[in-house]
Amino acid sequence: MAFSNVLITKHVHEKFQLYTSEVLIRPKGHTIEAHVNIKLDPTLTLEDTLKITDEVKASISPEFKIKDLFVIPVTS
Repeated sequence: MAFSNVLITKHVHEKFQLYTSEVLIRPKGHTIEAHVNIKLDPTLTLEDTLKITDEVKASISPEFKIKDLFVIPVTS
């Protein structure tokens, strides 16, 4: 599947009802690296935050075939 920061943003919003503040994509040798900043409520526990970021990463990585993926929580 082809991808872009717009498609990743749309995927995150449709699947998790979350918003991204920034999606950065760049080539890294023969692979692609992506940094996806997702807006989360600052009152969430660390456990809940990690659960959400892990779920988002597990969803994006196979969908867009991105191996080097970083999902970064930011306050909304």
